[in-house]
Amino acid sequence: MTAGSSDPNAGIRGLLRFRRDLMHTAFEVILAAVPDPATAEQAAHEAFGTAEKLESEFSRFLPNSDVSRVNRLEAGASAPVCFDTFECVSRGLEIQAMTGGAFDVTAGSGGAGPESPRGVKQGNGETGRRREPAERPRLILDRETLEVRVTGRVCLDLGGIGKGYAVDRMVDVLKEWDIPAALVHGGRSAVAAFGRPEGFSGWPVTLRRPSDRPDSGPGQEDAPSLIARFELNGRAMAASGIEKGPHIIDPATGLPVRGRVAAWAFADDAATADGLSTAFMVMDSDSVRGLCERQPSVSAILIGEDGKVHRFGAERTAHGA
Repeated sequence: MTAGSSDPNAGIRGLLRFRRDLMHTAFEVILAAVPDPATAEQAAHEAFGTAEKLESEFSRFLPNSDVSRVNRLEAGASAPVCFDTFECVSRGLEIQAMTGGAFDVTAGSGGAGPESPRGVKQGNGETGRRREPAERPRLILDRETLEVRVTGRVCLDLGGIGKGYAVDRMVDVLKEWDIPAALVHGGRSAVAAFGRPEGFSGWPVTLRRPSDRPDSGPGQEDAPSLIARFELNGRAMAASGIEKGPHIIDPATGLPVRGRVAAWAFADDAATADGLSTAFMVMDSDSVRGLCERQPSVSAILIGEDGKVHRFGAERTAHGA
């Protein structure tokens, strides 16, 4: 929950927490109402194992990963990938269509390669010249064979959706273990939760304005910084922002986004929320509003450079400031 999110669950008693470093950040599994701690630990261990497998296939820096093999393809060639890579790319293309190209898993094509600085989420090699989605190399998916074909040299990068997809798969594992209530996050930038801690209707989540100081902890937020408090149950959210610098790039221009400080997206799954939070940093407010109106399951909270907060969708009413 970066971009100004804090952890109000820290004060809830009886929670079991498990943490592991994955995908260059800290993933955490928080469980509630689990009668057997040993079972909880086994379930969390298997969930982390699933995310580790995804990391090995989604990495642009491992030469034998699915993503690296796709990035070595010449125009017209194809490569088989594992089911999860196929599904993650497919979800990315759906979000690309949903956002009119504001999110693009191939936005690095045209200049950025595996050697690009880690953390740049999108971009293209011809910085400053607007490049419409139709001009960008395309990925063509064959669901029967789980193959990915490219129409030109691409730089496939799942960094804007991979953490969310991993969170979703971890949630699937926990449900298979009959865990009654859990919150899973990847570096606090992609979050999914189901069930609820005792005494709550869902998992408490607090959003605040980004700042240079670390999260102050539950109950310690300055009133002017508080944006929203609500309880997450059967929903997912993701955050993007420039708190760590201008690392989010507009795929149409290859330039850092301007006019927005932070964006939160809410959806039924973390992969969708993850991709949309990046897109919402690029899209103007009217476009975000229109998307939320067309997609009732999607909500957004945006902060502009002027400090104004804009809320669209169902979660807009869940605020405490």
